[in-house]
Amino acid sequence: QQVPTILVLHNADYMGIIETDFINDRFWSTVPAMRRLSVLFNLKQSALRKYCTFEGRFNMLKAGITFIQETQAGRGVCAVSANYGLELMRERTLFKGLPYILPLDNATDPADDLGTASVEELQASRLAAKIKLQKHCGLIEDPAAKILIFIGRWVKQKGVDHVA
Repeated sequence: QQVPTILVLHNADYMGIIETDFINDRFWSTVPAMRRLSVLFNLKQSALRKYCTFEGRFNMLKAGITFIQETQAGRGVCAVSANYGLELMRERTLFKGLPYILPLDNATDPADDLGTASVEELQASRLAAKIKLQKHCGLIEDPAAKILIFIGRWVKQKGVDHVA
């Protein structure tokens, strides 16, 4: 029995596209790109064409979308917000065959929401969190210290080459 699948879309511009230029040594230089991918992923070229090629490029997101279309009538695709889901349906051809893209609610606990806190309360909360992080990481406790947090894919597109 097939396990129901949910695919959550966060950055469809990235769309699972993988550049295949990295497969360029002497051995691979005489092998067509589709055959290279077939060997690397242990998939038939026909499966790669059907499930992993979109607009002439290798695209892993296409495989997820096609799988959900074939096995779940296109139901099971979600986006990080209602607006983002509507934008994808309107502007990205990969999602045109789906009946809809469901939005996900923000999973933050409303009890943690400090929306009614004053500026002073927020600054105190931020300082306490900074000191707690410095303690946890074994850093010098310095309320004036700058802390950089990087949340994202470690790819050049996200500027990881500028993180030292």
